[in-house]
Amino acid sequence: SYSFCTLLHKGINMPVPQDVWTKDGKTLPRNSLFKSLLELGVWAVVGPIYMMTLFPITVVVQIVKQLLKKKKTVRHRPTEGDRIELRGGIKKHSERKYDVVLFGSTGFTGRLAALYMAKQYKDSDVKWAISGRRADALEEIKKEIGVDVDIIIADTSKPDTLHALVSDTRAIVTTAGPFGLYGTELLKFCANYGTHYCDITGEGDWVREMVDRFDGIAKETGARIVSFCGHDCVPWDIITMACANHLKAKGTDLASVTIMDRVRAGPSGGTLATVFKVLFDTERYEATLKHDPLADDNGVESSSRVLNKNVKVLEYSREEGVWMVPFVMAGVNALCVKRSNALNKYGTRVAYREGSVVPSFFAGVGTLCQMMCMGAVVAFPPLLALARKYVLPKPGEGPSEAAMDAGWLHLSAHAVGEDGTKCTAQMYFKTDAGYRDTARMVVESGLTLALTPADKLPNGPGVMTPGCGCGQPLLDRLIKTGTAFEIQ
Repeated sequence: SYSFCTLLHKGINMPVPQDVWTKDGKTLPRNSLFKSLLELGVWAVVGPIYMMTLFPITVVVQIVKQLLKKKKTVRHRPTEGDRIELRGGIKKHSERKYDVVLFGSTGFTGRLAALYMAKQYKDSDVKWAISGRRADALEEIKKEIGVDVDIIIADTSKPDTLHALVSDTRAIVTTAGPFGLYGTELLKFCANYGTHYCDITGEGDWVREMVDRFDGIAKETGARIVSFCGHDCVPWDIITMACANHLKAKGTDLASVTIMDRVRAGPSGGTLATVFKVLFDTERYEATLKHDPLADDNGVESSSRVLNKNVKVLEYSREEGVWMVPFVMAGVNALCVKRSNALNKYGTRVAYREGSVVPSFFAGVGTLCQMMCMGAVVAFPPLLALARKYVLPKPGEGPSEAAMDAGWLHLSAHAVGEDGTKCTAQMYFKTDAGYRDTARMVVESGLTLALTPADKLPNGPGVMTPGCGCGQPLLDRLIKTGTAFEIQ
């Protein structure tokens, strides 16, 4: 029986070379068989208590909430329109003062973006500035990064402050979320001023709204508005793009892609604020388009579609002989790929499947138990309130330096073309991808937009995603600055 347990723990026939990450001393959570079995023993005790107490209470609470629940308020496109009165017209990009302005530099990820920019481009010709609401906090960031950069005071709740911020830079890089609360006004100004824009949102419904409202304006002014430029969803969107391009070079369209995530990361207060905003949002935007805006292609629904086949519970993958559980952001990644496929035309019906690799069957069961417990906490308001007050990080807080040092992300993608041709790709971020490398990803996305000639970028202007807005030039910049990538 122990040998069978060992088989389930290790998996079968794992061809992906683990030394890609183990050489850096990285490990997956729950990588010990003994610890996995011990955790299952704990759940065997806790589980019945949970099922007899917390679970019934949670069910009752949710039933009452549904009975008392009001329908979401339907929010329509503003009647006054989404255009603004420009001050001084639209400057040519060649005449603008800055290449990139980092907005939200005093937040957790914004600070990391400023630190990365200062270190990576200290001796370069890149012209940049930092921006936010509070002058004193920005001065502290400027002192910390040790670079004499300009400071621009701007507040998205005060639109008059955004003209100077947006009109004189080629690209805005913003880390100030939740974007459904703080991002719309800044994006609107960028679309109107023809200023490129990228953010780190993971809010799919908000991006839908932005496509519906600003895609046409951005096309007119030449602005590339690119969302999902951080951990959500650059790695997955770009590796899918690379597989599709590889298959196209062999004469076939993409039919399916399975992406296996190996990840170690921790949440920040800002990310959790975004998650709670999405979960408890009381408004619903009604698009003017008659189809999903993410599938829009110049006003009509694209013929290139994505089927979400993400891991739902605990599944075994024959591609690598490993067990996979659901990944919390897989749904958002699928939406991002949907938008990229709509414009890049990877294939007519692309099956997108993603899951998070666990070291063993037992580790997978333990992970699912933990997910159920967290779900119960979120669904039970008193527990959630206690967790938010005493346990979870607050906005502006995030993982420690040590935790980010231990963090990493590895993706392995297995793609199949419509004629059966196969290709595999690997992508590796050797430090925390949720925050430290999210800062690098969004900065490099902004620089891709600001410095790459338009004829080297995919598609034209509009509201897009990394794969269809930045494309191969972004992958090249990521590889140059530390991301390991291979495809065959």
